[in-house]
Amino acid sequence: MKVSSPIGDLPFRLDHVRPGRDGITLTGRMGAWPARVTLDRHDAVDMVRATAPALGPLVVVGVLALGRRWIRR
Repeated sequence: MKVSSPIGDLPFRLDHVRPGRDGITLTGRMGAWPARVTLDRHDAVDMVRATAPALGPLVVVGVLALGRRWIRR
């Protein structure tokens, strides 16, 4: 994963994923610095909203393919 920042694009190396009270915590390194990201349920809703335009057509294609397979039986 790459993170853009004022000092340039830095690679983010993911070391651990842990569930916790506040959500899911990702720990790793961003360039030379240790980094931690915590995702809570509000972040998950935002991610679904942001990816819905791309995922919507994929879901439709999947449903159509499954329907076609079911009809052939």
